Amino acid sequence: MATRAARILSPALFLLAGMLLLFLPSVAVSCDVPIAAGTHAPAGVHVTYSGAAVIGDRPQVETSGAWARTQQWEDAYSSRSKVMDPLVRGLAVGTLVVLAAGMATALLRSTRGRVVTSAVLAATGIVLVVVTEVLAKSALETAVRNLVGALVPPRPGTDFADVLAHVGDAVHLRSGLWATTAGLAVIAALNVVALVRQRKSPSAPAAGHAIPDGQPDGGSSGREVDSG
Repeated sequence: MATRAARILSPALFLLAGMLLLFLPSVAVSCDVPIAAGTHAPAGVHVTYSGAAVIGDRPQVETSGAWARTQQWEDAYSSRSKVMDPLVRGLAVGTLVVLAAGMATALLRSTRGRVVTSAVLAATGIVLVVVTEVLAKSALETAVRNLVGALVPPRPGTDFADVLAHVGDAVHLRSGLWATTAGLAVIAALNVVALVRQRKSPSAPAAGHAIPDGQPDGGSSGREVDSG
Protein backbone atom coordinates (compact mmCIF):
# COMPACT_ATOMS: atom_id res chain seq x y z
CA MET A 1 0.00 0.00 0.00
CA ALA A 2 2.81 2.41 0.90
CA THR A 3 4.65 1.55 -2.33
CA ARG A 4 1.52 2.17 -4.39
CA ALA A 5 0.90 5.51 -2.65
CA ALA A 6 4.51 6.57 -3.22
CA ARG A 7 4.31 5.61 -6.89
CA ILE A 8 1.12 7.60 -7.48
CA LEU A 9 1.77 10.61 -5.26
CA SER A 10 5.50 11.23 -5.75
CA PRO A 11 5.40 12.52 -9.37
CA ALA A 12 2.35 14.68 -8.60
CA LEU A 13 4.01 16.13 -5.51
CA PHE A 14 7.23 16.84 -7.43
CA LEU A 15 5.14 18.75 -9.96
CA LEU A 16 3.33 20.62 -7.19
CA ALA A 17 6.62 21.49 -5.49
CA GLY A 18 7.92 22.90 -8.77
CA MET A 19 4.83 25.07 -9.21
CA LEU A 20 5.04 26.33 -5.63
CA LEU A 21 8.71 27.18 -6.04
CA LEU A 22 8.13 29.01 -9.31
CA PHE A 23 5.09 31.09 -8.42
CA LEU A 24 4.81 31.56 -4.65
CA PRO A 25 6.81 34.39 -3.04
CA SER A 26 10.04 32.98 -1.66
CA VAL A 27 11.93 36.01 -0.38
CA ALA A 28 10.74 39.58 0.05
CA VAL A 29 11.64 42.92 1.55
CA SER A 30 9.28 45.48 3.03
CA CYS A 31 10.94 48.80 3.73
CA ASP A 32 9.18 51.94 4.99
CA VAL A 33 11.14 55.12 5.73
CA PRO A 34 9.97 58.23 7.58
CA ILE A 35 11.66 60.65 5.17
CA ALA A 36 12.52 59.95 1.54
CA ALA A 37 15.41 61.79 -0.04
CA GLY A 38 14.34 65.06 -1.67
CA THR A 39 10.72 64.80 -0.55
CA HIS A 40 10.63 65.21 3.27
CA ALA A 41 7.74 62.73 3.25
CA PRO A 42 7.36 59.07 4.24
CA ALA A 43 7.76 56.41 1.60
CA GLY A 44 7.81 52.66 1.27
CA VAL A 45 8.89 49.95 -1.12
CA HIS A 46 7.94 46.27 -1.18
CA VAL A 47 9.90 43.83 -3.33
CA THR A 48 8.91 40.19 -3.76
CA TYR A 49 10.81 37.38 -5.45
CA SER A 50 9.26 34.09 -6.48
CA GLY A 51 11.45 31.31 -7.87
CA ALA A 52 10.72 32.50 -11.40
CA ALA A 53 11.66 36.05 -10.39
CA VAL A 54 14.93 34.81 -8.89
CA ILE A 55 15.82 33.06 -12.15
CA GLY A 56 14.92 36.08 -14.27
CA ASP A 57 16.05 38.63 -11.66
CA ARG A 58 12.74 40.44 -12.17
CA PRO A 59 10.95 40.95 -8.85
CA GLN A 60 7.50 42.35 -8.25
CA VAL A 61 7.95 45.92 -7.00
CA GLU A 62 5.33 47.99 -5.17
CA THR A 63 5.98 51.54 -3.97
CA SER A 64 3.96 53.75 -1.65
CA GLY A 65 4.00 57.25 -0.19
CA ALA A 66 6.52 59.61 -1.74
CA TRP A 67 7.82 56.85 -4.00
CA ALA A 68 4.42 55.95 -5.41
CA ARG A 69 4.03 56.68 -9.12
CA THR A 70 7.57 57.98 -9.34
CA GLN A 71 10.72 56.64 -10.93
CA GLN A 72 12.95 57.44 -7.96
CA TRP A 73 13.11 53.92 -6.56
CA GLU A 74 12.91 52.24 -9.96
CA ASP A 75 15.82 54.33 -11.24
CA ALA A 76 17.92 53.46 -8.22
CA TYR A 77 17.01 49.80 -8.59
CA SER A 78 17.73 49.66 -12.31
CA SER A 79 21.25 50.95 -11.71
CA ARG A 80 21.77 47.87 -9.54
CA SER A 81 19.45 45.57 -11.47
CA LYS A 82 21.59 42.47 -11.08
CA VAL A 83 20.50 41.68 -7.54
CA MET A 84 20.65 37.89 -7.93
CA ASP A 85 24.11 36.73 -8.91
CA PRO A 86 24.63 33.84 -11.38
CA LEU A 87 25.20 31.35 -8.54
CA VAL A 88 21.77 31.98 -7.02
CA ARG A 89 20.04 31.87 -10.38
CA GLY A 90 21.91 28.72 -11.35
CA LEU A 91 20.92 27.01 -8.11
CA ALA A 92 17.27 27.90 -8.74
CA VAL A 93 17.46 26.36 -12.22
CA GLY A 94 19.23 23.31 -10.80
CA THR A 95 16.47 22.87 -8.23
CA LEU A 96 13.85 22.83 -10.98
CA VAL A 97 15.90 20.23 -12.89
CA VAL A 98 15.95 18.01 -9.80
CA LEU A 99 12.19 18.36 -9.40
CA ALA A 100 11.69 17.49 -13.08
CA ALA A 101 13.86 14.40 -12.60
CA GLY A 102 11.65 13.49 -9.66
CA MET A 103 8.59 13.56 -11.91
CA ALA A 104 10.41 11.30 -14.38
CA THR A 105 10.87 8.57 -11.74
CA ALA A 106 7.36 7.40 -12.63
CA LEU A 107 8.94 5.92 -15.77
CA LEU A 108 11.27 3.62 -13.83
CA ARG A 109 10.19 -0.03 -13.88
CA SER A 110 12.08 -1.15 -10.82
CA THR A 111 9.99 -0.50 -7.73
CA ARG A 112 13.02 -0.32 -5.45
CA GLY A 113 14.89 1.91 -7.89
CA ARG A 114 11.91 4.25 -8.18
CA VAL A 115 11.47 4.52 -4.41
CA VAL A 116 15.16 5.09 -3.66
CA THR A 117 15.60 7.59 -6.49
CA SER A 118 12.52 9.58 -5.47
CA ALA A 119 13.68 9.77 -1.85
CA VAL A 120 17.19 10.89 -2.85
CA LEU A 121 15.88 13.50 -5.29
CA ALA A 122 13.44 14.86 -2.70
CA ALA A 123 16.21 15.19 -0.10
CA THR A 124 18.48 16.84 -2.69
CA GLY A 125 15.66 19.21 -3.61
CA ILE A 126 15.20 20.27 0.01
CA VAL A 127 18.89 21.11 0.35
CA LEU A 128 18.92 23.05 -2.94
CA VAL A 129 15.76 25.00 -2.11
CA VAL A 130 17.04 26.03 1.31
CA VAL A 131 20.52 27.00 0.04
CA THR A 132 19.05 28.93 -2.90
CA GLU A 133 16.62 30.89 -0.75
CA VAL A 134 19.22 31.71 1.92
CA LEU A 135 21.63 32.99 -0.74
CA ALA A 136 18.81 34.93 -2.41
CA LYS A 137 17.95 36.52 0.94
CA SER A 138 21.58 37.53 1.44
CA ALA A 139 21.76 39.05 -2.06
CA LEU A 140 18.55 40.99 -1.48
CA GLU A 141 19.83 42.30 1.86
CA THR A 142 22.94 43.63 0.12
CA ALA A 143 20.85 45.32 -2.56
CA VAL A 144 18.53 46.90 0.00
CA ARG A 145 21.47 48.30 1.97
CA ASN A 146 22.73 49.95 -1.21
CA LEU A 147 19.30 51.35 -1.96
CA VAL A 148 18.77 52.69 1.54
CA GLY A 149 22.12 54.40 1.32
CA ALA A 150 21.07 56.04 -1.95
CA LEU A 151 17.48 56.95 -1.10
CA VAL A 152 17.39 57.68 2.61
CA PRO A 153 19.37 60.73 3.73
CA PRO A 154 21.30 60.53 7.00
CA ARG A 155 19.39 62.30 9.79
CA PRO A 156 21.04 64.37 12.53
CA GLY A 157 21.53 62.36 15.68
CA THR A 158 21.07 59.06 13.84
CA ASP A 159 23.81 56.48 13.54
CA PHE A 160 23.37 55.64 9.87
CA ALA A 161 25.64 52.62 10.13
CA ASP A 162 23.24 51.22 12.71
CA VAL A 163 20.32 51.82 10.34
CA LEU A 164 22.09 49.89 7.60
CA ALA A 165 22.95 47.10 10.03
CA HIS A 166 19.24 46.55 10.70
CA VAL A 167 18.20 46.52 7.05
CA GLY A 168 18.34 42.73 7.11
CA ASP A 169 15.40 42.72 9.51
CA ALA A 170 13.20 43.93 6.66
CA VAL A 171 14.10 40.95 4.42
CA HIS A 172 12.11 37.78 5.03
CA LEU A 173 11.82 34.27 3.66
CA ARG A 174 8.25 33.73 2.52
CA SER A 175 5.73 30.94 1.98
CA GLY A 176 7.25 29.60 -1.25
CA LEU A 177 10.25 28.26 0.65
CA TRP A 178 8.23 26.59 3.39
CA ALA A 179 5.57 25.15 1.07
CA THR A 180 8.13 23.70 -1.35
CA THR A 181 10.21 22.25 1.46
CA ALA A 182 7.13 20.70 3.07
CA GLY A 183 6.08 19.09 -0.21
CA LEU A 184 9.52 17.60 -0.76
CA ALA A 185 9.62 16.36 2.84
CA VAL A 186 6.33 14.51 2.26
CA ILE A 187 7.79 12.88 -0.86
CA ALA A 188 10.91 11.78 1.02
CA ALA A 189 8.84 10.40 3.91
CA LEU A 190 6.48 8.47 1.61
CA ASN A 191 9.33 6.79 -0.22
CA VAL A 192 11.33 6.01 2.93
CA VAL A 193 8.26 4.32 4.44
CA ALA A 194 7.72 2.39 1.21
CA LEU A 195 11.37 1.27 1.21
CA VAL A 196 11.23 0.12 4.83
CA ARG A 197 8.06 -1.88 4.21
CA GLN A 198 9.59 -3.48 1.14
CA ARG A 199 12.49 -4.72 3.24
CA LYS A 200 10.21 -6.04 5.96
CA SER A 201 7.80 -7.85 3.63
CA PRO A 202 8.59 -11.59 3.15
CA SER A 203 9.70 -12.72 -0.28
CA ALA A 204 7.07 -14.58 -2.28
CA PRO A 205 7.83 -18.29 -2.93
CA ALA A 206 9.18 -19.09 -6.36
CA ALA A 207 6.72 -20.29 -9.01
CA GLY A 208 6.22 -24.07 -8.96
CA HIS A 209 7.59 -24.43 -5.44
CA ALA A 210 4.62 -23.40 -3.33
CA ILE A 211 4.46 -25.23 0.01
CA PRO A 212 1.06 -26.92 0.55
CA ASP A 213 -0.89 -25.98 3.65
CA GLY A 214 -0.02 -28.07 6.66
CA GLN A 215 3.22 -29.41 5.18
CA PRO A 216 6.39 -28.50 7.10
CA ASP A 217 8.96 -26.35 5.39
CA GLY A 218 12.03 -28.03 3.96
CA GLY A 219 10.35 -30.83 2.00
CA SER A 220 10.70 -33.50 4.74
CA SER A 221 7.52 -35.31 3.62
CA GLY A 222 8.92 -35.70 0.16
CA ARG A 223 12.00 -37.46 1.55
CA GLU A 224 9.84 -39.84 3.52
CA VAL A 225 7.89 -40.85 0.37
CA ASP A 226 11.09 -41.43 -1.56
CA SER A 227 12.51 -43.64 1.17
CA GLY A 228 9.33 -45.74 1.17
